[in-house]
Amino acid sequence: MTVVIFSLTFMTCNSQEKFQRPEVKEYPASTIVDQTDVYHNIEVEDPYRWLENLESDEVRNWMQAQDSFASSFIDTLSIRQAVLNRYNAIRNIKPGRISGVPRKAVGKYFFYSRKLEPVGIYVSESSQPGTENLLYSLEAISKLGEPDQNMRLVEFEPSPDGKYLAFGIANGGSQWNTWYILDVANRKLLDDQLDGMYLFYSKISWKKDSQGFVYNGFQVPQGSDMQTPTGHQIRYHRVGTSQDADAIIYEDLENPGWIFSGDVSNNGKHFVFTSLGREVNNVYYKKLDSEEPVAELVGGRSDRYIYIGSIGDDLYFATSKNSPNLRVVKININEPEYENWVELVPERDYAINTAVLVGGKLVIEYLKDVSPQLEIHTLNGELETRVKLPYIGGWLVSRRSTGFMNGVIGNQNDDEAFFGMNGQTDPGSIYRLNTTTGEITVYSKPELAFNPGDYTTEQVFYNSKDGTKVPMFIVYKNGLKKNANTPAWLYAYGYNFPSTLYYVGSIMTWLDMGGIYAYPGIRGGSDYGINWIKAGAARNKQNAIDDYIYAARYLIEAGYTTADKLIANGGSASGPLPAAAIIQEPSLFGLAYIDIPLLDMVRMYDFISQIITTGWGSIENKEDFEALYAWSPYHNVKPANYPPTIITPGEKDQMANPLHAYKFTAALQNAQKDNTSPILLQIAWGAGHATTRRTEINQLAFAAYWFQMKVE
Repeated sequence: MTVVIFSLTFMTCNSQEKFQRPEVKEYPASTIVDQTDVYHNIEVEDPYRWLENLESDEVRNWMQAQDSFASSFIDTLSIRQAVLNRYNAIRNIKPGRISGVPRKAVGKYFFYSRKLEPVGIYVSESSQPGTENLLYSLEAISKLGEPDQNMRLVEFEPSPDGKYLAFGIANGGSQWNTWYILDVANRKLLDDQLDGMYLFYSKISWKKDSQGFVYNGFQVPQGSDMQTPTGHQIRYHRVGTSQDADAIIYEDLENPGWIFSGDVSNNGKHFVFTSLGREVNNVYYKKLDSEEPVAELVGGRSDRYIYIGSIGDDLYFATSKNSPNLRVVKININEPEYENWVELVPERDYAINTAVLVGGKLVIEYLKDVSPQLEIHTLNGELETRVKLPYIGGWLVSRRSTGFMNGVIGNQNDDEAFFGMNGQTDPGSIYRLNTTTGEITVYSKPELAFNPGDYTTEQVFYNSKDGTKVPMFIVYKNGLKKNANTPAWLYAYGYNFPSTLYYVGSIMTWLDMGGIYAYPGIRGGSDYGINWIKAGAARNKQNAIDDYIYAARYLIEAGYTTADKLIANGGSASGPLPAAAIIQEPSLFGLAYIDIPLLDMVRMYDFISQIITTGWGSIENKEDFEALYAWSPYHNVKPANYPPTIITPGEKDQMANPLHAYKFTAALQNAQKDNTSPILLQIAWGAGHATTRRTEINQLAFAAYWFQMKVE
C-alpha cells in the first residue's frame, strides 16, 4: 500500500477566535480489495480484509498515517491546553489507605495500597491503620517482568491459613497473567510460576488445607500476546510444584469456547463450578481428593445459576429457573433433582444482581430501577436487614474475577464483610459491613479534587421505538442551564451488565466543563433480569440500538440539548451502539466517539474467545446471522453525511481486536460525503482493552472545539 500525502485545513478557536469547520482534502489511502464470503447463501463483501494482518508493514504504516492524521488536527487545537489543565485538576485524586477490597484470612487483612509508601501489597493484624507490614512492593512486582515492561497487579488471594498469598500480574495492557505464590512469613516468593491465565477469568480458589488451589488455565500464548484464550482447563496447583505437574480437573473438548469458573465448597469436599454466562449456564462439581469424575449438577444450558456458597452438602444458588428475575434456592448435592430443591427467597418484580453467603447469612444485591439494594437474609431466606447504601445508581464492586462483579466479600464464619462502591462522583470507596446488624462504615475513601455535592444525578424514564419504558440517569453540575446550547454526552452499555453509574475521570472533566452526561439502561443489560437481557441480545439486538437512539431523541425533545451538540459514545461490547446509531440516524448526533469496539460482527468470533453466543447470536445459525448482519456497523456503512467521528482502539487489545476499528475507519472515511466532518482514528498505543490519558484528553478537546465551549 502507498500512503499518500494528506491534508486537513482548519482554524482553531478559543473564546475569542471565530469558529470555522475544518476541510478534509484527503485521508490516508485505504486500499479496497475484492473479498467476498458466503454465509447461508448470502454474499458478504469485506473490502478491507487486509487490515486484519496487524503485524504487516502495510498495516503498521497505515496505522501510523491514520494516527498522525488525527494528531495533526487535535494536538494543535488551542483549547486543548485548557482542557488538559481541567482534566489534570479533576483527576488529582489522592487514594485512600486501601486500594480495592481487602481479603481476610485468620484475622489478618491483606490489601493493596497506592497511598502507603512504598506502594504494594500489605498485611495488617488489625483493620485500623498503624499495624501494616509490607508484603511485596510494586517495585518488586515490576522486576518480575522484562526491563521494558510495565507490570501491574491483577488480583490476589490469601490461603485460608494466611501462610501464602497468590497474586497475578500482567504487562501493561496485556490480558495475559502470570501468577506467583508468596510465603507470607518471610516475604519470599516460592519457585511456583503459573502462566496462561487470562483477565477477566483469572480466578483461583484455595483448598481448605491451604496446600494448593483450583484455577482457570489456558494454552500459553506463543509469540504475540494478542492471541485470544484457547484450550481452557480447570486445573489444580499444589504449592511448591511445577505448573507442568498441575492436575487437569475438567476440560470440555466438545465446547472449546466455553469457560468455567467456581469455588471450593465451605467444607472443602467439592469444587463447584459453572459455565460462564449471564443468561444461561450449567453447574458441575468435582469431589476433591477423589478419583471420581466431574458430575453435572444442572445441565441443559436453559437457565442462569449464580453460585452463592455452601454449608455442608447444601449448595446455595440464585437462579433464573422459572424466575427470570432470579430467586434463591438450596440444592443438596446428594439429591440434586428439581423436586428436591428448597426455595429460600422467592422471585420479586426486580432482579437479583449478586448474592453471597457470608457471616452465616445470605447477602443479596437487588437492582431496583438500576440502583443497588442490599439485603441480609437468614439461611432460611427470612429478611433481616435492608442495608442503607450511601447513594443511588452506583456499582457494588469487589473484584473483577470471572468478568462479573461480586457485591460483597467476606468469610462464612465472620460477620465482618467488605464491599467497594463506585459512582459517577465516587472513584471507589471501601465499606465494612456488619452482617449481624446491617451497619456499614467507611473503611477507606479517596480524597477528591472536587465536591460530589456540586453535581446533580436525576433519573428519567422514556419510551423506546416500540413503547418499552427505559430508565436513564442524567448527571450535570448544579445550576447548569439546560437548553439548545448545552452539549450532552450519551453513553450506554447494555451487554449483560447493569447500567448503574460508575466513575469515569474524563466524564467528570466533561461535567466540570459544563456538559451533561446521560446513561440509559438499554435492553440487553441486566437491569431488569433475564428477560431484559434477552430483549436486547442476539436477534433482538436492534432493540438495544433503538433504545440508544430514542435516548438521544428524548434528550433533544426534553430540552437537554440539540442534535448538533450531542455526542454518541460507547466502548467495548457497547462500541457497536454509537456506530450503528450514526449509520441508522446520522443526523441525530453532532459527534461520535467509538472506543475499543467490536464492529465487524460477522468475523468477530474469528478473533475472540467464543465463550457464549447468546449476547450476539451465532453466525452458524441462519436466523442469528441474518439479524446480526442486518445491523453490523462495518457491513452497513453507506455513503452519507456522518457526524465527526473519533474511533479509538487499543493497540494491544485482545478482547476487542483493533482490526474492528481499522476496518470500520477505512469504510467510514471512504463513505463520508461531508468533508467538513472528519473521521479520525486515534490509537491508544501500547494499551489493551482500554483508552489512554492522551485519547481521553483528545476527545474532550475535540468536543470543546467543535461545540465552541468556553473552557477557562
